[in-house]
Amino acid sequence: MNNKSFIGICLILVITLLTAGISYAVSPEEQARICAEENIDNYLAMIEGCALDFHFESEKDLGKAILGIPIRHISIEISDFDSDLPLQEQTEQSGFYHFPVIVDGKIITDFTVCLQDGIWKPVDIGGHLCTEIDDVTTKNDISYDDSSILNFAGEMYVIVEKSGKKYGFLPYHSDYGYEKKSLVPEEVFIDKVLQKRLNLITEQINLESNNETSGGLLGNSSLPLRQESVGGRLVNYFNQFCGSIDSSM
Repeated sequence: MNNKSFIGICLILVITLLTAGISYAVSPEEQARICAEENIDNYLAMIEGCALDFHFESEKDLGKAILGIPIRHISIEISDFDSDLPLQEQTEQSGFYHFPVIVDGKIITDFTVCLQDGIWKPVDIGGHLCTEIDDVTTKNDISYDDSSILNFAGEMYVIVEKSGKKYGFLPYHSDYGYEKKSLVPEEVFIDKVLQKRLNLITEQINLESNNETSGGLLGNSSLPLRQESVGGRLVNYFNQFCGSIDSSM
């Protein structure tokens, strides 16, 4: 191999790694993670004195809390819902992430961030949705990391995948003839849960006679995934990266 070929291969590798690095740095999950890590300590400080109310075993556990892998939110607009289509063809990722707050390997509570005006911002700490997802995925030998939180018609559901097939479940309560946290095959979930939810909504609100109400009902069910510029996201990433280096020295 001559020098020119070697240099060419090196350049291709550098460009490939650089492209992959930039794609990762500006990805929604990475930007959401940066926001979460920058703000979690402030939110933990806010609940000092009432840590037990947030399912921590002691106040000291606040100092041991770390963030786990986030669960993304997806959504289906009511006006676009089609019971004949698989979820993959009618869901879009939205501007929310649920981060599990973990102590000694155990999920304690949730930390939520959302996208507002192109910028990721903290929402709140509390709740146990990540715990419910972890419980279901563990019991059913499913990858927790591949779970998604589905927002539809004012309700939250969870979508998981097992052996190449998608399932949905109700994380908080039993309804539509299905027990809480029981896995429902995708086609059945669309027809018996999502379709029934839509039917319930349309029964309660007269869409044709009340344009204002129908406009709200058929509008966005979640925040769109529109981040700030690539340059701004790169700045966020490198600032956070450099800060982590400084703190480790």
